[in-house]
Amino acid sequence: MIKMLSLTFARRKFRVIVNKVKGVDNARSIFDNLAKLIKLKKLGKISLAGVVPMDESWQLASKICMPVITAYPEAKSSLLLRELVADLLHWPDAQMESGNLTKLIERLLLVTKQISPAPG
Repeated sequence: MIKMLSLTFARRKFRVIVNKVKGVDNARSIFDNLAKLIKLKKLGKISLAGVVPMDESWQLASKICMPVITAYPEAKSSLLLRELVADLLHWPDAQMESGNLTKLIERLLLVTKQISPAPG
C-alpha cells in the first residue's frame, strides 16, 4: 500500500499503525524493518502512529468473521483502534492540496480494483 501511494499518488509521508502484535517491542521491530525497506526503496518517510496489541478479542472476532470493534466494542484493542481512528482526521496532513483523506482512500480503492491478482 505504501508503495502504491508513493508511486501512484506521490505521497511521501506515512503514519503506520502496527496492530495484532504481542507487545511494544514486537511492534517496534516490525516498524523498524518497514522503515528500513521504505528508505531502501526511496518511497518516503514513515512515523509510528500507534500500536494495538493482540488480545483474545481479535482471535474471537476472527472466528466469527467480524471486525473486533463490532464484535467486542469494549475490548482493549477496540478502544485503542477507536482512539487512533478518531485522532486520524486531526492529523496535520489529513487535508491535502488535492482533496481530503476520503478522496485519497476512494482513489486508492479505484486503483486496487484495476489490479488483477497473479494466477496461481
